[in-house]
Parts: sequence; C-alpha cells; structure tokens
Amino acid sequence: MAYRFKLNESADKALLRTGSEQLQRALASLRNSNAREGIHGTRKCIKRLRALLRLARAGLDKAAYQNLNTTLRDAGRTLSATRDRDVLLATTAELSAAEPHLRAALQRTSANIVPPSGVANLKQDAAVIRKARDLLQTAQTDWQALELSDDTFATFAYGLERGLRDIGQAYAETEGGDEEAFHDLRKTVQRHWRHMRLVEAGWPAYFRARAEEAKEISDLLGKAQDLTLLLRHLRIELPVSISGEALTELIRTVEQRRTTFQDIARSHTSRLIAESPRAHARRAAEYWTASQMLRQEQLPHPAETPPVKAPAEIRPIAIHPAPRKRSARTKPAAGKRAVKASRTTRKPA
Repeated sequence: MAYRFKLNESADKALLRTGSEQLQRALASLRNSNAREGIHGTRKCIKRLRALLRLARAGLDKAAYQNLNTTLRDAGRTLSATRDRDVLLATTAELSAAEPHLRAALQRTSANIVPPSGVANLKQDAAVIRKARDLLQTAQTDWQALELSDDTFATFAYGLERGLRDIGQAYAETEGGDEEAFHDLRKTVQRHWRHMRLVEAGWPAYFRARAEEAKEISDLLGKAQDLTLLLRHLRIELPVSISGEALTELIRTVEQRRTTFQDIARSHTSRLIAESPRAHARRAAEYWTASQMLRQEQLPHPAETPPVKAPAEIRPIAIHPAPRKRSARTKPAAGKRAVKASRTTRKPA
C-alpha cells in the first residue's frame, strides 16, 4: 500500500488505486485496539487522500470533487478534537524537558488538560470513531465513481504547478507574522510533500529531496502550531494554580520558541519555491515521461523479439500549448550544392 504512482499505470488507474488503498487503510486504523493510535493513523490517511484529490482536481468534475473533499474534511475534523488534547499534553512535556525552570508551571497546566474521567474519554473516542467511519465509508463509495477528463500525467502536472503556486502565495502572507497565514503555509507545504511522494518514480533522487525539504518545513511549522494551541489554552483556561508572574514568563517563552520555528521554516520555504511553479511542473512531466521510456527499455524481451526502444503511446507531456515553430527550409546535401555551383559558373564554348 505504498503512497506512490506507478510508471506503468494510467492517471485514472493511479488515482483510483492509490485513493482506494488509503481509504482501506484509514478504516483499518479505526479498528485498532488502541483508539489513540487508530485515530492518529486515520488522520494521516485522510490528509494523504485530500492531497491526492487536490492533485487531480483539474481533471475532476467540480461537484464530485467538492462533495468528496467535504466528506473527507468532515471526517478529519471529527477526529481533531481528540488529537488536540493529545498534542497539548505532548507539547507541555516537550517544553518541560527543554525549559526546566518552567517545569512546575507546565505540570500544573497539564493537570488542567486531562479530563477528570477516563470513562468519559472512552465514550468520546467511541463516538468520534463511529462518525468518522460512516463518513469514510461514504467517501469510499464516491471515490470509485471518480473519472479524470484527461487520463494522462498532464492532469497531475497541472496540480503540481498549482500546488507550488499555493505555497508561494501562502509564504508571502506570512510576512506579517499572522498565525493563520503560517497555518495555511503548513497545509500547502504538506500537500507538496505528499505530491512529491506520489510522483517519486519519475526521478526518486530529485523528488525525495523536495519531499524531505517539505517535511522539514511541515515539522517546524507543526511545532509552532502546537505552541499556538498551548498559548490559546493558557490564555483561555488561565490555570488558577499558576501565579501571574509564572504564567507571564511561560507565555513569553512559548512565543519566543514559536517565532524561532517559524523563522527557520520560512528560510527553508524560500528554497523550496526558488523554481517557478510552471518550470517545476514541466520538469516533473519531463522526468515522468523519460522514466517511462527508461522502464520500457529495461524490460526483458524474448530472444526472438527485438528490443523496443520507446513505445508509441509514450509521448512528451505538454502542460501548456507549445509555441509554434517555423518550418525549416530543406538544404541540399553538400555534394549536390557543389555540382549545382559548377554548372552555374561554366561558360558556353
């Protein structure tokens, strides 16, 4: 169940196969005996599915895309409340290890995060799992009805171009330090990371490098986002067991760490978007076509059959209309030019 397209399958088949595998995996995760691990695994599958859907968006019916995207979004949101509680606990533990002088205040903060009843936790988990399962089963049915208007890699190439453009726009919005802008940047980078994994077969070294860079950015912004979640909790809950001075110092420390993560992430992002979206999409399409040809050349052939260098069905992918070329005038061979010249210079006797 690798989250990868195959060089020997059509775009339609790649979309249906990869999506079906992730939906099966998501539903299987919800059956995990450890509810927390199951919810986490399902949320990751949903993110992969939405990234895949976004990649193919240009070739899908608009209503089909919107309906399926909404179903997957709602399934993810159903599971997010439980996940947020776990993130808060993990963030306070990590911060406590990094800032020992704040350990006492963070321990009191953690005590406010944990619900008083373990039974209530189990009931809440069971309810969200049932709802998420129903939504994913609906998505499973709808996914099988998807059909691309253009069954070629060009559809995905356009999605790659649009995805990188989204990163550039989100990156520009973070100039002012708005938290929502950083949240949007993380979502666009995560999509790019998953898109690079999908088309990795085109040239593994290149696409893996971009995927690793995007994952690094996502991790940094994820840590910053977790700290934002903690800040909201501190400002809304206002733990009474923490003194005002300790709370002020805790908030200041959290804000500084968050800013550091965001600044590093922006530097990484500037490298990721150094190439223009259109150039990136063209490069990806050319790599994919060349890799298909290489795969055909390396396939074993029967002894009596001559090797096939390049099958006719594999042609370079044009994402945008190519410029018109002027037809070149055919020049005569060198020998013919010499004969013609000698005839024109000969004088009559």
